[in-house]
This record gives sequence, structure tokens and C-alpha cells, in this order.
Amino acid sequence: MLKIYYTEEPANVPSLTGKGQAALITYPNPFVDEISIIFRIDRKEKIHLGVYNLLGQQIEIITRGVQSPGRYHVKWDVTDRSGKAVPNGMYYIILDIGKDRQVTKIMKTR
Repeated sequence: MLKIYYTEEPANVPSLTGKGQAALITYPNPFVDEISIIFRIDRKEKIHLGVYNLLGQQIEIITRGVQSPGRYHVKWDVTDRSGKAVPNGMYYIILDIGKDRQVTKIMKTR
């Protein structure tokens, strides 16, 4: 199940404010059965947030479309597009905001 929360200030995570700071945070990492993804959008923009394996294959689309400015908190339940649990290993979370891209490496463990 995909849950998306919109918040003004995410609780207990590093700040996403200020220029030049990351627009994408994931926690916990490594993770077991769920990972939180926090991202910031500074202006209304088309976004694409997906999960990719080490071969660069997209295994899940977490969210996409035009989003308003703000901070977003998404939880990924560690399943692929067919709803099947993904195996343990390394993955990439890729956030495309307009022409900008943020990438972070995540590790699923047992």
C-alpha cells in the first residue's frame, strides 16, 4: 500500500530548507519492510519518483505528475509494480523534478 502525506515540517528528519541542500531524504537506511522518502519541491513542477534496481530497471513508480510547492512524505512498502515484494539488495530512489534529478542509494535487508 502506498501512503502519501503532505506536511509543512517533517518530524525527526534533517531539514530540507536552504539552497544547495538535498531535496531528497530516505530513512531508515538500510530498511526491512518499509522506507520513508521525504522530498521538497520549490515551485509547481512535474515530478517522477521511482525505484530502480542496480541494472537501472524501474521496478516501481512511487508518484508522478504535477505537484505544488512544499514538502512531501511518502512511504514505500517495498513491492514492485505487480505488488510482489522485492528481494534484499541495493536499489536507487530517483526523483526527477522538472530537469533536475536527485538520486539516493538504499539497501533492503531481511
